[in-house]
Formats: sequence, structure tokens, C-alpha cells
Amino acid sequence: MPRWVKLRFAESMAVRNDIVVEVCARIVIIIIFIITDYAVPFKRKIKPEEVWLYGFSQSEDFVPFKTLQMFIIVFSVVVIWAVHQYNRNTDDAVSAILGLTLSMYLSATVTNFIKLVVGRPRPDFFERCFVNPPEDVDDLAEAKCDKDTETVNQGYKSFPSGHATMAFSGMFYISLYIARSLKIFTQRHSRYPSIRLCVTIAPVVFAVLVAASRTADYHHHWQDVLVGSLIGVAFAYMCFRQSFDGSLHKSSHLPLLNSSAPLKSPPHQAAVQMYKLKCNI
Repeated sequence: MPRWVKLRFAESMAVRNDIVVEVCARIVIIIIFIITDYAVPFKRKIKPEEVWLYGFSQSEDFVPFKTLQMFIIVFSVVVIWAVHQYNRNTDDAVSAILGLTLSMYLSATVTNFIKLVVGRPRPDFFERCFVNPPEDVDDLAEAKCDKDTETVNQGYKSFPSGHATMAFSGMFYISLYIARSLKIFTQRHSRYPSIRLCVTIAPVVFAVLVAASRTADYHHHWQDVLVGSLIGVAFAYMCFRQSFDGSLHKSSHLPLLNSSAPLKSPPHQAAVQMYKLKCNI
């Protein structure tokens, strides 16, 4: 077997091993995310002058968290599949999926840890806490909760918003991926630039609406939503840059995970050149 073929096979195996390690890392992150989601948070004391912040009515989620996760995953997979149908680049699709899952669940895990440390009450905390809330403000601030423990614990997980983090970590990431695929910032004279831009920002608009809904259903304060959104954007950008060469760069169409790229080692390059000469390529 020629040396360059052996090197190519070794490189291919290395890429497969890298993918296995990356998948295992995400499984570990998701397990940590689930554990922290049910962990007991810090119980922050409420001052009498703060009571008005936590007395809103309790309501159902406008967008349930599981539904949000499923929508982001399904939507993103459809987008990545559509791009793959066009460019037939498997490395591109694998890099996109690995980056997306890392962005979503690493950011969500970090958000969960912050929730546990901060322990900020939600706007509807008192309805989560009491069956019949005391009328006196001082008693309300000092009284012990009489509802089930899990409901009360979730009431102390307001900051930052997990929905906002998940929405932006997933949808901002896929917006960057769409921008890279459509090359909206790298081809000045591409056709239908306005349509390309609208398609690119559509996922971000969805994320904004999801984040805003968390204040409308009284599950989060506006500060929670703002910080959660920023966390999601930051992780989406970092994970995208880890997977691709940036959405604004001229080489943004190249995934950093590239099993077909030639090795840069001199022996391999020499072997390839020799093979081309023999075959008159």
C-alpha cells in the first residue's frame, strides 16, 4: 500500500476518533445539565421593599422548555440537511451538528449553575410558595413556604433565563450557519441579498420572541432574560467559530473538521505529488 494511502487512512481514523470523543463529551454535558436542573438552589432572602417584584400571578409557560428544545433541534437539522443536499459536504454537516449541540447544552449547563448560585426568586414566586399568601408585607417576606418542595425550588431559579439561553444558543448559531452557507457577507454581488438577509435573521427573531415571552408569562424578570440571551449569543458564537472559520471570513465555507483535507506533513505532500506525476495528473 502506498505511503500516502496509509497516511490518508490514519487521518480518516483520527477524525472518526475525534468525533467519538466529541459525542461522548456532549453526553456528559447533557447529563450534568439534567442533574443541575433538579438541584436545590440557594434560597435568597426577600426584603419587605422587594415584595412587589415577586407577587405576580402564576401561569403556564407560553413556550414549554421541552418544546423549545425539540423545535430548535428539528429546525436546525432540517436547515443543515437542506444545506447538505446542496453542497454534499458531510464534514460540513457533522461540524454544524456538533457545534449546535455543544452551544445549546454547554450554555444551558452554565446557566443552570448560575441559577443555583444566585437563587433569585421568580416574579410569580409567592404564588409558587404559598397556598394562601399572608396579607402583611413583613409576614410575606419572612414566612416559610407551604407548597411542595420542587415547585418552591423552581421558584428560586429566575436568574438567568434558561429559555432565553437555549433559544439564542441554538437559533443564533443556526443564523450564523445560514449566513455562512448563503455567503451574505462574502459575496457583494450575490442575487436576492434582501431575501438572504431575511432568511438569516429569521431564527434570531424567533429567539427574541421566545425570550420576551418569559416576561409576559411572569416566569422571569427582564434582567434574567437579557443576561440569558447574552449567554446564549456568546456560546453560539464561540461554538460556531470552533466549528467553522467564522461567518464573515472569505474561507467561511470551510469546516474546521475536514476529513478530506490533505495532511500538511512533507512526506504526505511528496507522496501525493509523486502519485500525480506517475498518473500524469
